[in-house]
Amino acid sequence: MIESLVYMLLAIGNSLFDAFVFMFGWNTVVHQIGFPEISYGLSYGICLFIGYVKSNDINDKEGEDRKEYIRNKVVLGIANNVVYLVLFLVFKWIVG
Repeated sequence: MIESLVYMLLAIGNSLFDAFVFMFGWNTVVHQIGFPEISYGLSYGICLFIGYVKSNDINDKEGEDRKEYIRNKVVLGIANNVVYLVLFLVFKWIVG
């Protein structure tokens, strides 16, 4: 029960972090080519919509296999966000 609660909180936190990374990336890269900047709220909405569209994750795993799958998915999502944030910072540092 506690483990499920921890993963749920990590997933919620990661969705908020997703929106921040998306907003930062958009305002760093896409804004450079002439598109308007976006707010955090709009970024969160776009991330929710993308998540909804991509939510065709059919998984018939049960028990421990499902827990391991969810654990790996949450950890991979957090790691991807950290990597993209670093890459956007490097891009901003190089481009100026």
